Amino acid sequence: MGTAVARIKSIAPLFLVADLKRSTELYANKFSFDLLFPYENFYTSVARDGHEICFKCGKRSLGGTGALSANCSVEGVGVLYERGNRRSAEDVQSRRDMPYGRKSYISDPDGDVLGFVESR
Repeated sequence: MGTAVARIKSIAPLFLVADLKRSTELYANKFSFDLLFPYENFYTSVARDGHEICFKCGKRSLGGTGALSANCSVEGVGVLYERGNRRSAEDVQSRRDMPYGRKSYISDPDGDVLGFVESR
């Protein structure tokens, strides 16, 4: 008899946000995410290229924002960076070359920081 194997298919970050509609629209309009589902008036999920981000309306219990919330491995980091800047995303760290690839960081209105890294 074989041993059953479990594997994680994906992990989705959960961002606490002050305004659910604003956050959902921001990710849809700036980064072409699709709305997967809304749940009542306090939770939504968006996805792009098979990767999901969940939003829950609420206050952060830990002080401060501005820490890296999710690091995204991407192709076309320059296109994402330019799209974000044209649509008023807050630039946390401009696109730059690193030994491991090109990267940039942007922040949403709730202080969640997304890192975009394109490997060499």
